[in-house]
Amino acid sequence: MRPRHLRAGAALLCLAALTTLVSCGSSDEAGDGRTTVDYWLWDDLQLPAYQECATAFEKANPDIAVRITQTAWNQYWQNLTTQLVSGEAPDVWTNQATYYPQFAAGNQLLDLQPYVERDGLDVSAYQAGLADTWVKDDKRYGLPKDWDTMAVVYNTGMLKRQGVDPAALNDLTWNPADGGTLEQVIARATVDSEGRNGLDPAFDKDHVEVYGFLPEWADGAQGQNGWGNFAAANGFEYLDKNPWGTHYKFDDPRLAETVSWFRHLIDKGYAPRLDQQSSVARTELLIAGKGAMSLAGSFTVSSFTGPKVKQDFGFAAMPVGPAGRKSAL
Repeated sequence: MRPRHLRAGAALLCLAALTTLVSCGSSDEAGDGRTTVDYWLWDDLQLPAYQECATAFEKANPDIAVRITQTAWNQYWQNLTTQLVSGEAPDVWTNQATYYPQFAAGNQLLDLQPYVERDGLDVSAYQAGLADTWVKDDKRYGLPKDWDTMAVVYNTGMLKRQGVDPAALNDLTWNPADGGTLEQVIARATVDSEGRNGLDPAFDKDHVEVYGFLPEWADGAQGQNGWGNFAAANGFEYLDKNPWGTHYKFDDPRLAETVSWFRHLIDKGYAPRLDQQSSVARTELLIAGKGAMSLAGSFTVSSFTGPKVKQDFGFAAMPVGPAGRKSAL
């Protein structure tokens, strides 16, 4: 990596405050003689804000151009791996705590600590412990740009029609045995074709019009948008040491209990079966009125609050589980 490229990458990180990792590739020269820094991200919703940061950075550093590439989540990691292998990786990219250890272990990331010290960046400005996630053996492989906050998202009108006070949702409890007060709300929010909710003895689970809870089925081995948050609240931990562990704990009975609870929701008719899942995203199903509640990350808030959304949605804290109120990542 050329010295000018190092300066460009480090400056971009500090000025734009992006949580990224810098690769060992080489930057290009733009047609106008400027150094071009390639920046990759996966979130199309955050792209406009990133572009504003890049534009401001270019204005303050006229000899540097920032080229942003946005790719959907699944393809993003495939493309990144391919580019790393071919030696054509982007200069800077948005990373995730569950992915970055493999890049660091492969010596594919630049240690930012010397630049943090040189520029006097005060990492205590971040939420306690957040910046430490990116440190291994005194080397710093990234800086936080934000952190994911998980919450319960709900259709305010649907809950009110079933006599649920949205204000009470911030005090919900959960456990894998009976679902706690969260399951009571889910049951009440589930409505069959005759207008009966899930607490009605005559509720018909085979003809559900509105499911009380829409799980995220395509949640992989992390469970960030669904099962992982409940598993964490049940005391489950992914690794023996996070994030640099050597043993995964997917055989933990507490994880099995959590997964069984999801199956229980399906059996009761409060959530759709896996084989009934729609090709439409959960967000769209909620907006379309097919479900009353789900989980949402802070990165999807605008999907429920945008000007085109006709229904009113609210957000509540995750329920308190046996191990407290926790989230997967």
